[in-house]
Amino acid sequence: IIDPRIYLDWLMDAAKKVLPIRVVEDFVIHIAEGEEIELKTHSGLEHKADVLIVAGGAYNRFWKSIKSSRPIQG
Repeated sequence: IIDPRIYLDWLMDAAKKVLPIRVVEDFVIHIAEGEEIELKTHSGLEHKADVLIVAGGAYNRFWKSIKSSRPIQG
């Protein structure tokens, strides 16, 4: 049996060695697409990125309004 917390910590550490990952834990209030993805949070921070990965539950009511590339199980 694999402990999910230990596995996810290992996966994040492995990914950070290969990719420039920055984790933001905040409420997103606005996402705008342009040359870069612009993201505004509830605490007033603004972020820009080339790629944005949004994680949430499969039954989140907001998924209907977000364009996604493909669903994945997990």
